[in-house]
Amino acid sequence: MAPYAFLHRSHLMMHSVNNTVISGAAIVQIQVTMNTYPCQLIFGRCQPASLLCVIAGETTTMENKMYQQATTRNTRLWAGLTGMLISLLLISMVQANDDTCLAGAQPLLSVADFSGDGLVNNRDLMLLGRVIKNNRYVAFFDRNADGHINARDLNLANQDLGKSSSAMDQDIAEVYWGTTRYRSLGQAALDGYEAATQVVAGHGRHWMEADLLKASAYPNSPEPSMPEGLNYDEEGRLQAVFWGQPTAYPAGSLPPPQIFSQPQMWHGHDNACITNYGLIKHVEYTENINPALCDLISGESGTFHMLHLWLYRLNPAGAFAMEHPCAGE
Repeated sequence: MAPYAFLHRSHLMMHSVNNTVISGAAIVQIQVTMNTYPCQLIFGRCQPASLLCVIAGETTTMENKMYQQATTRNTRLWAGLTGMLISLLLISMVQANDDTCLAGAQPLLSVADFSGDGLVNNRDLMLLGRVIKNNRYVAFFDRNADGHINARDLNLANQDLGKSSSAMDQDIAEVYWGTTRYRSLGQAALDGYEAATQVVAGHGRHWMEADLLKASAYPNSPEPSMPEGLNYDEEGRLQAVFWGQPTAYPAGSLPPPQIFSQPQMWHGHDNACITNYGLIKHVEYTENINPALCDLISGESGTFHMLHLWLYRLNPAGAFAMEHPCAGE
Protein backbone atom coordinates (compact mmCIF):
# COMPACT_ATOMS: atom_id res chain seq x y z
CA MET A 1 0.00 0.00 0.00
CA ALA A 2 1.55 3.29 -1.08
CA PRO A 3 1.89 5.99 1.57
CA TYR A 4 -0.19 9.14 1.47
CA ALA A 5 1.38 12.24 -0.08
CA PHE A 6 1.66 15.01 2.45
CA LEU A 7 4.62 17.08 3.49
CA HIS A 8 7.81 15.85 1.95
CA ARG A 9 9.20 12.92 -0.02
CA SER A 10 12.43 11.02 0.50
CA HIS A 11 13.70 8.07 -1.52
CA LEU A 12 15.07 5.64 1.04
CA MET A 13 16.91 2.35 0.68
CA MET A 14 14.71 -0.10 2.57
CA HIS A 15 15.84 -3.54 3.72
CA SER A 16 13.57 -6.21 5.18
CA VAL A 17 11.13 -3.78 6.75
CA ASN A 18 7.41 -4.44 6.42
CA ASN A 19 4.22 -2.92 7.78
CA THR A 20 5.94 -0.08 9.60
CA VAL A 21 3.30 2.28 10.98
CA ILE A 22 3.62 5.89 12.05
CA SER A 23 2.14 5.72 15.53
CA GLY A 24 0.23 8.69 16.92
CA ALA A 25 -0.76 9.81 13.43
CA ALA A 26 -1.65 6.19 12.54
CA ILE A 27 -1.75 7.07 8.88
CA VAL A 28 1.17 5.66 6.93
CA GLN A 29 1.76 1.97 6.43
CA ILE A 30 4.97 1.20 4.61
CA GLN A 31 5.48 -2.00 2.67
CA VAL A 32 8.97 -2.14 1.25
CA THR A 33 11.43 -4.37 -0.55
CA MET A 34 15.12 -4.19 -1.27
CA ASN A 35 14.44 -1.43 -3.81
CA THR A 36 14.42 2.31 -3.42
CA TYR A 37 10.92 3.27 -2.28
CA PRO A 38 9.24 6.70 -2.17
CA CYS A 39 8.46 7.26 1.48
CA GLN A 40 6.23 10.18 2.42
CA LEU A 41 5.75 10.87 6.10
CA ILE A 42 3.51 13.04 8.22
CA PHE A 43 3.66 14.25 11.80
CA GLY A 44 3.77 11.58 14.45
CA ARG A 45 6.03 9.38 16.51
CA CYS A 46 7.75 6.59 14.61
CA GLN A 47 8.06 2.99 15.59
CA PRO A 48 10.07 0.82 15.68
CA ALA A 49 13.19 2.65 16.78
CA SER A 50 14.88 1.95 13.45
CA LEU A 51 12.59 4.50 11.78
CA LEU A 52 13.52 8.07 12.70
CA CYS A 53 11.27 10.98 11.81
CA VAL A 54 12.72 14.45 11.89
CA ILE A 55 9.21 15.85 12.15
CA ALA A 56 9.93 19.56 12.05
CA GLY A 57 12.74 19.27 9.51
CA GLU A 58 13.05 18.59 5.84
CA THR A 59 14.41 15.03 5.81
CA THR A 60 13.50 11.56 6.98
CA THR A 61 16.15 8.83 7.44
CA MET A 62 15.98 5.08 7.92
CA GLU A 63 18.60 3.44 10.09
CA ASN A 64 19.73 0.31 8.39
CA LYS A 65 22.58 -1.91 9.52
CA MET A 66 23.40 -2.70 5.91
CA TYR A 67 23.00 0.87 4.66
CA GLN A 68 25.81 2.89 6.23
CA GLN A 69 29.00 2.39 8.11
CA ALA A 70 28.71 2.57 11.89
CA THR A 71 30.08 6.10 12.27
CA THR A 72 27.72 7.65 9.74
CA ARG A 73 24.79 5.68 11.11
CA ASN A 74 25.36 6.82 14.67
CA THR A 75 25.67 10.43 13.61
CA ARG A 76 22.35 10.27 11.82
CA LEU A 77 20.77 8.42 14.70
CA TRP A 78 21.58 11.10 17.26
CA ALA A 79 20.60 13.92 14.89
CA GLY A 80 17.30 12.19 14.18
CA LEU A 81 16.52 11.55 17.82
CA THR A 82 17.29 15.15 18.75
CA GLY A 83 15.05 16.50 16.02
CA MET A 84 12.27 14.08 16.90
CA LEU A 85 12.29 14.92 20.61
CA ILE A 86 12.28 18.67 19.97
CA SER A 87 9.49 18.37 17.44
CA LEU A 88 7.31 16.21 19.67
CA LEU A 89 7.77 18.70 22.48
CA LEU A 90 6.64 21.54 20.23
CA ILE A 91 3.64 19.57 18.96
CA SER A 92 2.51 18.79 22.49
CA MET A 93 2.49 22.51 23.22
CA VAL A 94 0.05 23.44 20.43
CA GLN A 95 -2.87 24.19 22.67
CA ALA A 96 -5.32 26.86 23.70
CA ASN A 97 -4.66 29.10 26.68
CA ASP A 98 -8.04 28.48 28.29
CA ASP A 99 -8.37 24.74 28.91
CA THR A 100 -10.61 25.44 31.91
CA CYS A 101 -13.15 27.21 29.67
CA LEU A 102 -13.77 24.29 27.32
CA ALA A 103 -16.27 22.08 29.17
CA GLY A 104 -19.02 21.18 26.72
CA ALA A 105 -17.34 22.71 23.67
CA GLN A 106 -17.89 20.99 20.33
CA PRO A 107 -15.78 20.92 17.13
CA LEU A 108 -16.71 23.62 14.65
CA LEU A 109 -16.95 21.18 11.74
CA SER A 110 -18.84 17.89 11.55
CA VAL A 111 -16.04 16.40 9.41
CA ALA A 112 -12.49 17.55 8.71
CA ASP A 113 -13.19 19.37 5.45
CA PHE A 114 -10.88 22.30 6.28
CA SER A 115 -10.55 23.35 2.65
CA GLY A 116 -14.33 23.60 2.27
CA ASP A 117 -14.36 21.78 -1.06
CA GLY A 118 -17.07 19.35 0.03
CA LEU A 119 -14.91 16.25 0.58
CA VAL A 120 -12.33 15.26 3.20
CA ASN A 121 -9.13 14.36 1.38
CA ASN A 122 -5.35 14.45 1.71
CA ARG A 123 -5.32 18.20 1.21
CA ASP A 124 -7.26 18.63 4.46
CA LEU A 125 -4.77 16.46 6.34
CA MET A 126 -1.95 18.54 4.92
CA LEU A 127 -3.63 21.75 6.10
CA LEU A 128 -3.99 20.33 9.59
CA GLY A 129 -0.38 19.16 9.53
CA ARG A 130 0.78 22.69 8.78
CA VAL A 131 -1.11 24.05 11.76
CA ILE A 132 0.56 21.47 14.00
CA LYS A 133 3.98 22.26 12.56
CA ASN A 134 3.48 26.02 12.95
CA ASN A 135 2.62 25.55 16.63
CA ARG A 136 -0.41 27.88 16.56
CA TYR A 137 -3.77 27.03 18.06
CA VAL A 138 -6.84 27.71 15.91
CA ALA A 139 -10.20 26.38 17.10
CA PHE A 140 -11.28 25.75 13.50
CA PHE A 141 -8.83 22.80 13.32
CA ASP A 142 -9.55 21.33 16.78
CA ARG A 143 -11.24 18.04 15.90
CA ASN A 144 -11.86 16.83 19.46
CA ALA A 145 -12.48 20.25 21.03
CA ASP A 146 -9.93 19.69 23.79
CA GLY A 147 -8.01 22.93 23.37
CA HIS A 148 -5.04 21.18 21.78
CA ILE A 149 -4.04 20.51 18.19
CA ASN A 150 -1.86 17.44 17.86
CA ALA A 151 -1.70 13.86 16.57
CA ARG A 152 -5.09 13.07 18.11
CA ASP A 153 -6.73 15.59 15.81
CA LEU A 154 -4.79 14.12 12.89
CA ASN A 155 -6.07 10.65 13.73
CA LEU A 156 -9.66 11.89 13.84
CA ALA A 157 -9.25 13.78 10.57
CA ASN A 158 -7.79 10.66 8.96
CA GLN A 159 -10.92 8.74 9.94
CA ASP A 160 -12.97 11.28 7.96
CA LEU A 161 -11.13 10.64 4.69
CA GLY A 162 -13.60 10.24 1.85
CA LYS A 163 -16.54 11.70 3.75
CA SER A 164 -18.63 14.53 2.34
CA SER A 165 -19.04 17.70 4.35
CA SER A 166 -22.28 19.53 5.03
CA ALA A 167 -23.19 22.86 3.49
CA MET A 168 -22.72 24.41 6.94
CA ASP A 169 -19.19 22.97 7.18
CA GLN A 170 -18.41 24.60 3.86
CA ASP A 171 -19.91 27.91 5.01
CA ILE A 172 -17.70 27.94 8.09
CA ALA A 173 -14.62 27.04 6.04
CA GLU A 174 -15.39 29.96 3.72
CA VAL A 175 -15.43 32.32 6.70
CA TYR A 176 -12.15 30.91 8.00
CA TRP A 177 -10.28 31.35 4.72
CA GLY A 178 -11.74 34.83 4.34
CA THR A 179 -10.55 35.95 7.78
CA THR A 180 -7.45 33.93 8.71
CA ARG A 181 -5.18 36.86 7.82
CA TYR A 182 -6.82 38.81 10.65
CA ARG A 183 -5.08 36.70 13.24
CA SER A 184 -2.70 39.59 12.78
CA LEU A 185 -4.31 42.65 14.37
CA GLY A 186 -1.99 44.81 12.32
CA GLN A 187 -3.42 43.35 9.11
CA ALA A 188 -6.94 44.06 10.33
CA ALA A 189 -6.01 47.69 10.99
CA LEU A 190 -4.47 47.97 7.52
CA ASP A 191 -7.72 46.65 6.03
CA GLY A 192 -9.78 49.33 7.76
CA TYR A 193 -10.94 47.69 10.99
CA GLU A 194 -10.96 50.06 13.97
CA ALA A 195 -11.55 49.68 17.69
CA ALA A 196 -15.29 50.08 18.30
CA THR A 197 -15.62 49.10 21.97
CA GLN A 198 -13.68 48.85 25.16
CA VAL A 199 -12.92 45.31 26.37
CA VAL A 200 -16.39 43.89 27.09
CA ALA A 201 -17.09 40.89 29.34
CA GLY A 202 -18.13 37.92 27.21
CA HIS A 203 -16.76 39.48 24.03
CA GLY A 204 -13.33 41.00 24.32
CA ARG A 205 -12.76 44.11 22.21
CA HIS A 206 -14.81 44.64 19.05
CA TRP A 207 -13.12 45.98 15.93
CA MET A 208 -15.37 47.07 13.06
CA GLU A 209 -14.96 48.01 9.43
CA ALA A 210 -17.30 50.98 8.95
CA ASP A 211 -17.67 50.70 5.17
CA LEU A 212 -18.65 47.03 5.36
CA LEU A 213 -21.15 47.84 8.09
CA LYS A 214 -22.77 50.60 6.01
CA ALA A 215 -22.91 48.38 2.94
CA SER A 216 -24.82 45.69 4.86
CA ALA A 217 -27.51 48.05 6.18
CA TYR A 218 -31.09 46.84 5.85
CA PRO A 219 -32.42 45.69 3.40
CA ASN A 220 -28.96 44.51 2.30
CA SER A 221 -27.24 41.59 4.00
CA PRO A 222 -23.66 40.96 5.12
CA GLU A 223 -21.30 38.77 3.13
CA PRO A 224 -20.26 35.62 5.03
CA SER A 225 -16.60 35.80 4.00
CA MET A 226 -16.38 39.53 4.81
CA PRO A 227 -17.56 40.00 8.41
CA GLU A 228 -18.09 43.56 9.56
CA GLY A 229 -16.31 42.94 12.85
CA LEU A 230 -13.62 41.02 14.70
CA ASN A 231 -13.30 40.13 18.39
CA TYR A 232 -9.81 40.27 19.93
CA ASP A 233 -8.68 39.60 23.47
CA GLU A 234 -6.55 42.05 25.45
CA GLU A 235 -3.39 40.51 23.99
CA GLY A 236 -4.56 41.15 20.43
CA ARG A 237 -5.40 37.51 19.68
CA LEU A 238 -8.32 36.92 17.35
CA GLN A 239 -11.18 35.05 19.03
CA ALA A 240 -14.26 35.49 16.85
CA VAL A 241 -15.72 37.30 13.87
CA PHE A 242 -19.11 38.96 13.71
CA TRP A 243 -21.57 40.34 11.21
CA GLY A 244 -23.75 43.37 11.71
CA GLN A 245 -26.78 44.73 9.87
CA PRO A 246 -27.71 48.31 10.76
CA THR A 247 -31.42 49.07 10.71
CA ALA A 248 -33.49 52.18 11.34
CA TYR A 249 -36.02 50.09 13.29
CA PRO A 250 -35.73 48.38 16.68
CA ALA A 251 -33.72 45.23 16.17
CA GLY A 252 -36.56 42.99 17.31
CA SER A 253 -39.09 44.46 14.87
CA LEU A 254 -37.46 42.99 11.76
CA PRO A 255 -36.26 39.46 11.03
CA PRO A 256 -32.46 39.26 11.05
CA PRO A 257 -30.65 38.34 7.84
CA GLN A 258 -29.78 34.72 7.18
CA ILE A 259 -26.44 34.36 5.46
CA PHE A 260 -25.72 30.66 6.05
CA SER A 261 -27.22 27.42 4.81
CA GLN A 262 -28.71 26.90 8.28
CA PRO A 263 -30.55 29.68 10.19
CA GLN A 264 -28.63 31.14 13.13
CA MET A 265 -29.78 33.04 16.21
CA TRP A 266 -28.87 36.68 15.75
CA HIS A 267 -29.14 39.18 18.61
CA GLY A 268 -30.01 42.86 18.54
CA HIS A 269 -28.45 46.07 19.84
CA ASP A 270 -30.78 49.05 20.13
CA ASN A 271 -29.65 52.68 20.33
CA ALA A 272 -25.98 51.84 20.62
CA CYS A 273 -23.59 54.76 21.09
CA ILE A 274 -19.85 54.70 20.39
CA THR A 275 -17.63 57.58 21.48
CA ASN A 276 -14.01 58.02 20.45
CA TYR A 277 -14.43 55.44 17.70
CA GLY A 278 -11.09 54.04 16.59
CA LEU A 279 -9.12 55.25 19.63
CA ILE A 280 -8.13 52.05 21.44
CA LYS A 281 -7.48 53.65 24.82
CA HIS A 282 -10.54 55.89 24.82
CA VAL A 283 -13.28 54.22 22.77
CA GLU A 284 -16.44 53.49 24.73
CA TYR A 285 -19.59 51.61 23.79
CA THR A 286 -22.94 51.94 25.54
CA GLU A 287 -26.50 50.89 24.65
CA ASN A 288 -30.03 52.25 24.99
CA ILE A 289 -28.80 55.83 24.70
CA ASN A 290 -31.08 58.40 23.09
CA PRO A 291 -29.54 59.14 19.66
CA ALA A 292 -29.82 62.87 20.31
CA LEU A 293 -27.81 62.51 23.49
CA CYS A 294 -25.25 60.40 21.66
CA ASP A 295 -24.87 63.21 19.11
CA LEU A 296 -24.33 65.74 21.91
CA ILE A 297 -21.37 63.79 23.21
CA SER A 298 -19.97 63.41 19.65
CA GLY A 299 -20.81 59.75 19.50
CA GLU A 300 -21.94 57.52 16.68
CA SER A 301 -25.33 55.92 17.22
CA GLY A 302 -27.12 53.02 15.61
CA THR A 303 -29.36 49.98 15.94
CA PHE A 304 -28.33 46.69 14.40
CA HIS A 305 -28.54 42.93 14.33
CA MET A 306 -25.37 41.00 15.19
CA LEU A 307 -24.10 37.44 14.86
CA HIS A 308 -20.82 36.08 16.27
CA LEU A 309 -18.86 33.03 15.11
CA TRP A 310 -16.22 31.85 17.60
CA LEU A 311 -13.94 30.54 14.92
CA TYR A 312 -10.57 31.02 16.59
CA ARG A 313 -11.42 30.32 20.23
CA LEU A 314 -13.65 27.40 21.18
CA ASN A 315 -16.83 28.50 22.92
CA PRO A 316 -18.60 25.98 25.18
CA ALA A 317 -21.79 28.03 24.76
CA GLY A 318 -21.77 27.27 21.02
CA ALA A 319 -19.99 28.38 17.87
CA PHE A 320 -22.55 31.13 17.20
CA ALA A 321 -23.20 32.11 20.81
CA MET A 322 -23.64 35.77 21.68
CA GLU A 323 -21.02 35.61 24.45
CA HIS A 324 -18.07 33.53 25.59
CA PRO A 325 -18.01 32.67 29.31
CA CYS A 326 -14.27 33.41 29.56
CA ALA A 327 -13.81 36.25 27.07
CA GLY A 328 -13.05 39.74 28.27
CA GLU A 329 -12.02 38.62 31.75
